[in-house]
Amino acid sequence: MALYHFSLNHVKRSEGHTAIAASAYRSGEKLYDRYYGEVQDYTKKGGVIMSEILMPDYVPERLADRETLWYEVENHENRKDAQLAYSFDLALQNELTMEENIEIARRYIMENFVAKGMICDVAVHDPDKGEGGIPNPHVHVLVPIRPVNTNGEWGEKRLHIPVFDEDGKPVLNKKGKQKYDDPFTTDWGKPETLEIWRENWAKIVNEKFAEKGLSCRIDHRSNEDRGLDEIPQVHEGSAVRRMEKRGIKTYKGSWNRWVKKTNDNIRKLLNAIRGLVSWIEEAKERVHRIENPTISNMVMTYYEHRDEVAEGYKRGTQKAKRGNLQYVSKVQVYIEQNNLTTIDELEKVIAEKDDLLKQAKEGLDSKKAEVKRIKKNLSMIDDYYNNKSVYEESRKIFFKAKQTEYREKHHAEMTKFHKAKRILSEQGFDELSFEVCRQMWNEKLASLEEEIKKKSEEIKTSPISEEVKMLEYIRDAVDFVTDKKNGDSDGDTDSSNAASGGEQITISDDSGEKAKEQARQAQQMQTTQLQVQQQAQAYQNGHRERVSLKDRLNKGYEVVKKYDEDRQAAIARGEITTKKRDDQNLS
Repeated sequence: MALYHFSLNHVKRSEGHTAIAASAYRSGEKLYDRYYGEVQDYTKKGGVIMSEILMPDYVPERLADRETLWYEVENHENRKDAQLAYSFDLALQNELTMEENIEIARRYIMENFVAKGMICDVAVHDPDKGEGGIPNPHVHVLVPIRPVNTNGEWGEKRLHIPVFDEDGKPVLNKKGKQKYDDPFTTDWGKPETLEIWRENWAKIVNEKFAEKGLSCRIDHRSNEDRGLDEIPQVHEGSAVRRMEKRGIKTYKGSWNRWVKKTNDNIRKLLNAIRGLVSWIEEAKERVHRIENPTISNMVMTYYEHRDEVAEGYKRGTQKAKRGNLQYVSKVQVYIEQNNLTTIDELEKVIAEKDDLLKQAKEGLDSKKAEVKRIKKNLSMIDDYYNNKSVYEESRKIFFKAKQTEYREKHHAEMTKFHKAKRILSEQGFDELSFEVCRQMWNEKLASLEEEIKKKSEEIKTSPISEEVKMLEYIRDAVDFVTDKKNGDSDGDTDSSNAASGGEQITISDDSGEKAKEQARQAQQMQTTQLQVQQQAQAYQNGHRERVSLKDRLNKGYEVVKKYDEDRQAAIARGEITTKKRDDQNLS
């Protein structure tokens, strides 16, 4: 199954990361960090297929060496909380060969990153999946945040531009000094750019799929943006994958397996009922052209056609006929139970099933919306605590200019903190209640996920699934008969859709011989229909007999069980004495 994964993170000194260690880990090499005087050795790391550095033509050749590149990156950043590099992770596709994956990854990096002046430290990984594991090929791209100018020298991350008014006079700050703007020199960190990169990765992969004639596709949009009513999977990560590979079942792995299976089943059911709803509108027009059409007669005509097709099989003819008879018997029982005579009654039944499925789905959607809201709140609590220290540190700075500078340097962290505080406070929560709310929401989340699981299973196993199969059989029968009547098919029609009894509904008044033949065929159809009804009745009687036999066995088991309980109680009271052999014989 094609998989879309595209993530972006930052290598930050504030989190204890170094650029040289990140590069050594991704490339699986041994690198000496001249900035810190340390050796980073990851030569024993497995799964590294290839690594290379891609860069624009104007970048000096010395930066093609990893140690030199990342030493200069570290050396040009003076702040202890500097952001050193972007780290991109892109999932490669199991439907493509490794050579094809490397080809499209290199092309994507050149067209989207290198074309913008970025130096890209690329590494392709294909970890050992182990026995029965899922292949997880992916590519890492490490990019210095500081750009290189066209003259080959390291540039600035941000500019320091004085601000002037409309008359060309300097704009002063509160202290009466020149005011400056600090715009970024590149658009690499903008959300709009990231969205374009994500979309372009999906495009280039889908182009390769189309080139190879594969039907699978990937999409960079979320399920919500795509309008899909599916239960979302959770990102497993490398730790979960390793545990699953060793045979350790994890919550995330089990949840994703269940979600995938459930989404497939519900999607098929929704598509089937939507297909029937759209089909019935067009089918009514064709059916009304037929004189005295009944659903039962059309099903029987289709059944006879399927039997004639089975006659042409080289082997398995009788088995196919038995299968046809069993299935048409079930369909006829369904038709009688629901009083399906005309196409209008069939339309009514399809509409009822559609409404039932919509109601079940609405209940499922409301629970999914609640899960989404709770997860957002839990994420906001995490953002609040993770960035609270940055906010408190800014409060400790006495001088306004330094405080402003600090907040600008930590703009992302400050924004997350204030956003989390605002969203939670709008719902009436404050810091004193966060831990209680976290516990309550986690419990509610677990409860909702169980309810979603239960509701989804109910939809999957509900009688509507079997009813949809019956309705699809009826649809095929109606299409066959109406196409034959309206001349939409000819002698070359595929055997799976051709009709043998189409002439039954084509009545000609010009010839007495044809009328006699028509009467004979009608009599034959009635006889066959009676046989089918008898078969259906026998099937129902057999089912009732099996149920009755099962009930009698259960009652006998209850009698034996009660006798054994009474006897054991009597033994315990001393009313009956037994020997060991007697107990063995009783057993």
